[in-house]
Amino acid sequence: MVDGPAAKQPGLGFGGLLRRLRDEAGLTQDELAEAARVSQRAISDLERGINATARKDTAVLLAGALGLDGQARELFVAAARGKAPAAEVLAVWRAVAPGVFAALATRALPRDIGTFTGRQAELGQLKAKLAALAAVGGVVGIHAVDGMAEIGKTTFVVHAAHQLAASFPDGQFFLPLHAHTHGQRPVNPADALASLLLTAGVPAAQIPPGLDARAARWRDHVAGKKILLVLGLTEMLRDDVDSAITTFGQAFEMYRELSDRSGQCDALNGIGYAHMLAGRYPAAAACNRQALELVGGQTNRRGQANALNDLGTVYQLTGDYPAAIASIQKALTLFRDIGHRHGEGDALTGLGVVQRLTGDYPAATATFEQAIALYRDIGERDKHASTVDELGVVCRLTGDYPAAAARHQQALSRFRALGDRAGQAWALNNLGLAQQLTGDYQLAVVSHQQALDLHRQRRDRLGQIEALNSLGELSTRTAASQQARDHHTYALALARELGVPLEEARALEGIGRSHLRGGNPAQATALLQDALTIYQRIASPAAGRVAETLHQHGFPQAPAHPARGHEPAGQRPRPLRSGEQGIDQQLPTDPAT
Repeated sequence: MVDGPAAKQPGLGFGGLLRRLRDEAGLTQDELAEAARVSQRAISDLERGINATARKDTAVLLAGALGLDGQARELFVAAARGKAPAAEVLAVWRAVAPGVFAALATRALPRDIGTFTGRQAELGQLKAKLAALAAVGGVVGIHAVDGMAEIGKTTFVVHAAHQLAASFPDGQFFLPLHAHTHGQRPVNPADALASLLLTAGVPAAQIPPGLDARAARWRDHVAGKKILLVLGLTEMLRDDVDSAITTFGQAFEMYRELSDRSGQCDALNGIGYAHMLAGRYPAAAACNRQALELVGGQTNRRGQANALNDLGTVYQLTGDYPAAIASIQKALTLFRDIGHRHGEGDALTGLGVVQRLTGDYPAATATFEQAIALYRDIGERDKHASTVDELGVVCRLTGDYPAAAARHQQALSRFRALGDRAGQAWALNNLGLAQQLTGDYQLAVVSHQQALDLHRQRRDRLGQIEALNSLGELSTRTAASQQARDHHTYALALARELGVPLEEARALEGIGRSHLRGGNPAQATALLQDALTIYQRIASPAAGRVAETLHQHGFPQAPAHPARGHEPAGQRPRPLRSGEQGIDQQLPTDPAT
């Protein structure tokens, strides 16, 4: 695909130009190769200077994939042949369409996965809705696919788009938004529209400046046409929640105009999920409740089940365990009634988490084992790994530390094979807790620190809180009292900001125990009493541990508070792995028993 030996040239060469354009478009070499239909090796050889020039047909393909048009395209092809300065291409392109490199739309969909399995019920629903829209024409359909990060949503959407491509003869477009994706710049709406217009064949000189003008130009261009546009909204949902809320809000208004209550329910659940990611629990719960009101009875039972399951997760995260169990059990019944096995697995796992948090370890074990078997049957490798990790937590809480470590190692290996950084972070932190209890402190600090680093990279506040509390407990075990207080104090501030009472109590307990170990009983007493109050309020079994510590040292206990419903708000951050760990004076006994 390329020719010509490498030659030393002053200034920016074609390889440097290609790398600059690719970086500004936010593409990897593999992604550009797929979009241009050339080999990754050809791009690599050009960028490294192994080949200083490219064949004309290769240059034309690369120009198209990079969205170059008009004079910029001609100069790019000439530069590829060594007949024009590479720097001139950048100057011309940025003068014509500044900022458009932030987005790169393609006229073709990403490559489909030939071995796609699972999600048949959801796939059928999505295909039916889009096929109906394609048949009538004149109606804009917006369909959002949400869910936890890194569970295959993009693969699912791309597969569905390929199945429906023939119904949209006027074109299929794919636009990754890269909203705060690690290592890439977010795409603003104006740049996204410019990229779409260029890809649709609108000359760069005819693309107006400004968001409103470009939106109007895009509407004019697609008027009367049947096109399929796939946006990388899963990234935006995870990392730019305000934009995601706006997008789902627009979908909600559109569905309301169409009197589509089922669509409104799905949009509300999406808004609730976005609020959850931002730690806005009351707003998230309000969305879930509104969705339930819209689809009462037999209307959109899937949406009703999703809303109940999400609301149950909110109750779990905010400490109302009885309400969590009631809501998740209703969701589980609905998922089973409609044969939604993926939803059934999610509800089983959520139920197992609450059973673990309330100290019902036999029930939690049985529930997790059901979920593991189900996920294995339907090929959900990521969720199977998550639930194996959860079962490892129960093993640790019941004193089987070797089994716990084995489960966490198994989950970690699977997450690494899947490239799931979120799963790796949770498994590493849980593994570190097991390592603490077997006295492997050096290994534990590595596991916890790796987990914290991954959570910080992903801006996962709940994960950071748990990792910080784990590091604090480890520091107390190793008599580093000040370091323990530093970790727990930071975790405490984040937990209060996010509104997760279990981790707030865990941080208070950790600070109190560090003072107790450091010979400051007065300070320890107040902090342990505060932790006990929260544990009692949410009916956590950790209350017994703290009460026993206060009794052993002759300290008064805080007045008991019955568990209460919080009127929380929905959230779903990393619901399957919020842990219940503390620190006990009898080291290295389990901090959560």
